[in-house]
Amino acid sequence: INRLIWIGAGSLILAISYFNFSFSFFTKTRKSKKAEIAEEAPLKLSKTKIPKVQRSFGFSQSVKQMLSFTKSEISGIIKNPQFIAITLAGLIIVGVFLAQAGRIYSTPTKLVTYTVMGMITAAFRMLSLIIIVIYSGELLWREREQHINGLLDSSPVRNSVLMIPKFIAVVFVPFVLYILSAFMGIILQISKGFYDFNFQLYISEIGLGSFQIILFAALAFFIHIIVNHKYFGHLLVIGISVFVSNSASFGLEHNLLRFGKGGSYMFSDMNGFGNFLPKFLWF
Repeated sequence: INRLIWIGAGSLILAISYFNFSFSFFTKTRKSKKAEIAEEAPLKLSKTKIPKVQRSFGFSQSVKQMLSFTKSEISGIIKNPQFIAITLAGLIIVGVFLAQAGRIYSTPTKLVTYTVMGMITAAFRMLSLIIIVIYSGELLWREREQHINGLLDSSPVRNSVLMIPKFIAVVFVPFVLYILSAFMGIILQISKGFYDFNFQLYISEIGLGSFQIILFAALAFFIHIIVNHKYFGHLLVIGISVFVSNSASFGLEHNLLRFGKGGSYMFSDMNGFGNFLPKFLWF
């Protein structure tokens, strides 16, 4: 009898719970009185004027975008610890070359400006190549490695606006290092007691050296865009640069057949660059 009583009571409780249970109870949220009053109050619609955006895709806007992207690219390079490491390593290499200046076959000579810049240029050839190889691939592949290239491709910005700032940033790094190396040369002249500086020659040498930097940067960009593979592009840039530097050994001695080679030039205190400079600039 006891079991029958409790089975009946349990069945009655189960039936009452089954018919009164509702799943919507748990989805209801308690609302404050203010919210209920706000819902009951009629909505008042007000007219708002949507401002018209002046869209501009002209040349002036492209220049502004290009300057903004250039600033962003250069700022990103300067803030990168890699730039500081490369700059310090480059200055150390230039310092090693400058330590050999002032002596010709163990004979002491005056540290004239063209001797100092000759040492800097000799140290800078391989150094600028390494910098261009590293940064050309890094900047061109950065968006694809971060998987945001689709956003840039869908943006209403010209390809030239995106590519030219990267090219300027690649040229910027060796150019800054070239200027810092020139200041190191001036400091070396002062430490050796030589004060007859030829600042015009410093500027000329930096300008002439920048031509080769720009040409090799353009070559690196061209190869990376055509190859469309980061590390294979690095390998090709290095291989072609080494081949061009030693092309005379393979029978390609004419400057028209050697990329970025405008012939050699020489500076002297008697006639400056003489007739070397026009030939170099023509090539």
